[in-house]
Amino acid sequence: MNDLRVGEIMTTPAYTLQATDPVARAKMLFLDRRIRRLPVLKDERLVGMLSDRDLRPCAAPAPASLPVLTERCDPVLALERIPVVQIMRPAPLSIGPYHPVIDAARIMVEHEVHALPVVEQNRVIGIVTQTDVLRALLGILNDRVAAKPSKPSV
Repeated sequence: MNDLRVGEIMTTPAYTLQATDPVARAKMLFLDRRIRRLPVLKDERLVGMLSDRDLRPCAAPAPASLPVLTERCDPVLALERIPVVQIMRPAPLSIGPYHPVIDAARIMVEHEVHALPVVEQNRVIGIVTQTDVLRALLGILNDRVAAKPSKPSV
């Protein structure tokens, strides 16, 4: 897994949002593309991450246990009027395409994140998710099992 690079397993192109896009656009992308995380850009620079979970307080009356998001998502406003920047998580972690996949896995575990935007020359070129990492691991394990000589039967 040390030889495998993030660029080999990332999903590309990554669907992204602009910070000024309405939350309704994010909701549409999550549903239409069957994805759960979106990098948020200001022009072409990564400024945030948005997950489908971040929309839950905005989509319905938010419980009192989420005061920060409740304040940011005034239920009186329509989803078309709430910009993504109000609910995104700023300053997301990212990784480059030439980093080993094991580094991506370590970052995700240590920081409890489920996806990392893949950035090259300050531009998002893809996204690597826990699912991508697990698929890579399964591929390596399957290759090892296939390469292992079988014992002759007696």
